[in-house]
Amino acid sequence: MPASIATSGSQTATLNTDHTLVTQTAPTGGAIYQLRARLNELVSGEQLTLRLQVDGESGGTLEDLYSGTFAHVQGEPYKDSPAVVVPAGARVRAILRQEGGTGRAFTWWLYRLDG
Repeated sequence: MPASIATSGSQTATLNTDHTLVTQTAPTGGAIYQLRARLNELVSGEQLTLRLQVDGESGGTLEDLYSGTFAHVQGEPYKDSPAVVVPAGARVRAILRQEGGTGRAFTWWLYRLDG
């Protein structure tokens, strides 16, 4: 399956705040997306939640499809969401939230797995 980076960036977290990393609309024919983040900045006492929201159809309401929470130092710093299927014209939104400690900068990528 071919993969490409749909978009990427870095987010410095403000504690206890949801940060929208990206909202992407699927092209004609739909798309498969996956979120990856590098959590090498986390230290003991800090927690990061990554979420993916999708709307099931064009113009629908964005709702949580995936949520993963990671705490403390990470032995494997790269974290991937499951791949999500997004119908044509529907949206996927990636969200990052840090709790505890000091707001850190996290690098992230939204991959398109179907080309």
